[in-house]
Amino acid sequence: ASPRQAVSMPAGCEKVAFDAVVEPGKTSTLLDKKGPGAIREFVVKTKAGDLVQALRHAVVRMSFDGEQTVESPLGNFFGAAPGINAYESLPLGVTQDGEMWCHWVMPFARSAKIEVVNMGGEAATVAGSVSVDMTSSAWTKRSMHFHAKWRGESAVKTRPMIDWNYVMATGQGVFAGVAFTI
Repeated sequence: ASPRQAVSMPAGCEKVAFDAVVEPGKTSTLLDKKGPGAIREFVVKTKAGDLVQALRHAVVRMSFDGEQTVESPLGNFFGAAPGINAYESLPLGVTQDGEMWCHWVMPFARSAKIEVVNMGGEAATVAGSVSVDMTSSAWTKRSMHFHAKWRGESAVKTRPMIDWNYVMATGQGVFAGVAFTI
């Protein structure tokens, strides 16, 4: 079985479908859920005239319990950048036809919101679903919010060679990994 098929959704997961055309400079809300609960799966397929640019300019923002903890271009969030590069792993993956999935568990105590902001000059269609578990996910004092950030730099000189710090984090949490695209 593929890594994607190895993850099963808990009984009682609600699948919330979305299909939105996000115009340049506009924001579309894909999910707005009151909790407690946990996002268990996030699946997106994007269509645009220039898909590489759309995946760069369509920025996903997630807020949990009123705090924005995720901001990343869609392609980067799913590890597909630049453009669509198919791969499979347990938490993330991309199919050859451009469907991107995320299986990170994202718990929340009161609310979860997922938005896509189009920072490009061309409309983009985002379609897919979010599976939300509202039954077995109890928020406890040990629970933590999911975080994902993006950082881009251009014109980085190759000489002299330097170390490039890709994350600075403080506080309690679990660092799960990084996607680095050149």
